Amino acid sequence: MRAHYVPVYYLQGFVGDSKPGLIWVYEKAAGRVFATQPKSIAAEQDYHSENVEHYLAEAVEEPSKRILGSIRKDHHFALRDKAEFSRYVLAMIRRVPRHRARLYQQVFPEALGNTTRRLGSSLAITHDPR
Repeated sequence: MRAHYVPVYYLQGFVGDSKPGLIWVYEKAAGRVFATQPKSIAAEQDYHSENVEHYLAEAVEEPSKRILGSIRKDHHFALRDKAEFSRYVLAMIRRVPRHRARLYQQVFPEALGNTTRRLGSSLAITHDPR
């Protein structure tokens, strides 16, 4: 299953007038610029499980579409919407490949190391050889 790490509805906000229905993309690694449909970018095969993709779509993205629509029309949104939109922004930050890579390269090894040290200290304290 192809899963988006940047929501398509969010990307649609960047569709321009020069090529209707298309978004301009700069592919930094290749140094190229091209136009494509929002549904064709910011996605990877099996990036999220089907359950996670469904949860993000229903519980995070869908409630925020109304708020994004208001922002796009230069309307203010209500105070009660700030928490919902904050959750949306946080989910977007946490679901991109760079954040995932940081989790695997830095956060998880540090957490494992800390847990191992605490467990080792705990075992040393509770184990009395007398």
